Amino acid sequence: MADKEQAMRNCRVCGSANTVYLCDTYNEYSKTTIISHYRCTECGSVFVGNNVDSEELGVAYSTLDSKKYYEEIEAENRRKMASALGHLKALVPQDHSIIDIGTGNGLFVELLYEAGFTDVSAHEIQVVI
Repeated sequence: MADKEQAMRNCRVCGSANTVYLCDTYNEYSKTTIISHYRCTECGSVFVGNNVDSEELGVAYSTLDSKKYYEEIEAENRRKMASALGHLKALVPQDHSIIDIGTGNGLFVELLYEAGFTDVSAHEIQVVI
């Protein structure tokens, strides 16, 4: 579902239609090969706009070599996360509650703490070894 027009644009947290397209990322681990990312201008949530069902998600996680994957994308992730941290600092006080859903290897949570955010939670369905 590479077409951004087909992606879900309403915020998955607050339901607002006031969202901004951020970027696409390539995904080789499931049938959805292009993942579209959006940010809600109402609540600040960043989310994946594609419809990915639980079966597809299960296949993607079961075929992923997590350690290798996160090593390969670390430099790019650090760059993206530094940008996201700058936006967060401008949007919310550092004592605001933040939850990272789909935290992966937890790098963003670590960077949030290092940047001075104090109330950070994370949720990930996959155990990363």
